[in-house]
Amino acid sequence: MAIAKYLYLPALAILLSACATPSPADAALSAAVEQQINEEPGLESDHLTVQARNGTIYLNGLVDTAAEQAQAEGIAQSVPGVRHVVDMTGVRGNTF
Repeated sequence: MAIAKYLYLPALAILLSACATPSPADAALSAAVEQQINEEPGLESDHLTVQARNGTIYLNGLVDTAAEQAQAEGIAQSVPGVRHVVDMTGVRGNTF
């Protein structure tokens, strides 16, 4: 029983590190991607959020069309320093 208690400590450490605040580099990367998306004409970005973690960009929120979804992902991918884009956006009106 005592050994099992110590097995949870590494898992807890990993979980807590995943919840840590982003590094300055990640914060700057998120800001750069957000700026590029906000400057894009025709792309409604009010409902999009951008987060960065170790050079990976996570896009969340809703867009009006699949074309806007692809456009947001392409913009994020084009920003220097972005290693990978995880697009978790959805298209309004689509149901699963």
